[in-house]
Order: sequence, then structure tokens, then C-alpha cells
Amino acid sequence: MRIKVNKFVREYLEELNVLIIYSNGKICRYKDDEMIKVPDSGFMEEYSTIYQGNNACQMGSFSYSNAIIPRLDIKMGRYCSIAVGLNFIAGKHPLDTISTSSFIYDPNFYIFKDASIERIKKSKISKII
Repeated sequence: MRIKVNKFVREYLEELNVLIIYSNGKICRYKDDEMIKVPDSGFMEEYSTIYQGNNACQMGSFSYSNAIIPRLDIKMGRYCSIAVGLNFIAGKHPLDTISTSSFIYDPNFYIFKDASIERIKKSKISKII
């Protein structure tokens, strides 16, 4: 969802202590007519902020990001921080399996594929062939 910033939005965020910068007092870092992208559900707890970009994500109290948030589906707990330069690799790794490793969902990932070929070469089967 996109929200257009205006005086009401800024004052509301300042009242909630969300998405603000503390510098000789608290101020909302967004200006009138800027657009903020927010998730369709979730929350940002008080004293949480994102210092760069116009995407927001779920964030617990006393957490902040110095990086631009690239996706709206990120969920941060309390007392967390993200450094400048956050980057995501391709693919969505499953969070409900024993591992988030590619071996769970991508048998053609090169290290697993190469490992299988090496095992076949070293096995008794390859000596028979």
C-alpha cells in the first residue's frame, strides 16, 4: 500500500515515535507529498525507524535500518539493526524446513549437482562403466 505524506501523517508518526529522526528533538524525516510504501498488514512499534528509502516493513521497538528496505515482507524483531548495504540474493529460501540451504528446493544448484557428478566418478559404478 502507498501512503502520501502530509501534515497529518507526519504528526501521527511523530506521536507514535515511528519513522522519525532524533536531532535536537524528534521530527518525521518525510516531507509533504512523498510516497511511503507499507505492507498491507503488520506494524511498526514505537521507537523504530528506517533512515533511508521510502519502503517500510514490520519492525519491533528500538530497531532501525540504515539501509534501504528493498521488500515490504521483511519482519524485524525488537532491538535489531540493519547496516548500510543490505542486499538479498536471488530466490526465496523456505523458512519452514530443516534448512534454508538450496539443497532443500534446488537439486540443480551447481555445488550439489557437481558434488553428485564427483561422487559418481569416484564410485564403483563409474569403474564398471
